Amino acid sequence: MKKTGLFICLFFIENTMIAQDVKNMVLKTDFDCQKINQNEYRFDFHTYFGIGTPASCPKFVNYTVSIENEVLKVNAYYDISGTWPPSNCDIKDIVVYKKSIPKSIRYIQLSTNIIAHNETPAYNDLYTKTFPVSSLTNPETSKCYFFNSSNPSKGNVTINMDFKYLKIINEQGQVVKQLDKNTSGKYDLIDIQQGTYYLMFYDSNNKEIGSVKILKEK
Repeated sequence: MKKTGLFICLFFIENTMIAQDVKNMVLKTDFDCQKINQNEYRFDFHTYFGIGTPASCPKFVNYTVSIENEVLKVNAYYDISGTWPPSNCDIKDIVVYKKSIPKSIRYIQLSTNIIAHNETPAYNDLYTKTFPVSSLTNPETSKCYFFNSSNPSKGNVTINMDFKYLKIINEQGQVVKQLDKNTSGKYDLIDIQQGTYYLMFYDSNNKEIGSVKILKEK
């Protein structure tokens, strides 16, 4: 019993340390996307790692495309198990979606997901970006326009999207703040308390044109 208890304790400590270190191992992902034609879309994932060497970088192992309500989710999976010694490397990967986007889809979300120690993906949505599908399907452009935040957990938000104003709404549906669009595209949410919020974007006709969920830490 003592050995079993010790094993469980060590297993818990090890996995807690892994969870804390994942963001140090996976530094960031730069996302991009492009409409090739009506039935083909390209999604780019450029992920930077703090582990591995050019000869032994983490591997892009899989991707999934799923629909959740009005969101088309494109998830890229990387396996960081066995990647050593610590070093810097980055991987550029492309997911090609060879279908038309359903009319019910309003947003597309790209996300980086991590597999560690050959387990089921335990670190989902490590980095994400969301954009309105209307920007990608606009006849005047073939590029996406992201509107999610650069560092929402710390209260610093960068928004690259055309809108008139935004509302910050808590999980109870209450508007805690309203901000007009500014020329810098940078917004300060430092004064907002810790919790989960929704940024709701509106045009000059007061019509909602997009939203994104954020987690604000202390």
